[in-house]
Amino acid sequence: MTTNVVVSRITLFSSKMDLAAEFYNAIGLNLGKSVHGWGPGYNYLDVIRNKEQDIIFEIYPLAYGTPVVSPQGLGFDIEGLQQTLQKLVAMDVPVIRPGNPRVYSHCSLAVVRDPDGRSVTLTQHRREE
Repeated sequence: MTTNVVVSRITLFSSKMDLAAEFYNAIGLNLGKSVHGWGPGYNYLDVIRNKEQDIIFEIYPLAYGTPVVSPQGLGFDIEGLQQTLQKLVAMDVPVIRPGNPRVYSHCSLAVVRDPDGRSVTLTQHRREE
């Protein structure tokens, strides 16, 4: 187990940037348009607070039709998995695995595709009572 490296930034490139922002907002992020004076006209940005660590999550434009090569998969722990899946299905988001969400003893899990084709695993952990 690695203990001295912490993820601080996740940058996605998307040829469907507005749809990608809508997708990630539907799973619980709060991406807003950001302009920083260099680079593209705008990008989408959210800062995810995880205990004492901030993780920058951002989406930058990719020329339409340019294939996405990395990353191929992401995962998020969320609350309200069933409601989130209903929102995503209403947005015509592809559900990868049949039988989603899969229910396990410690969590429920679903796998969907974002607008650029990335695999996105959504997990809702069971709370101990």
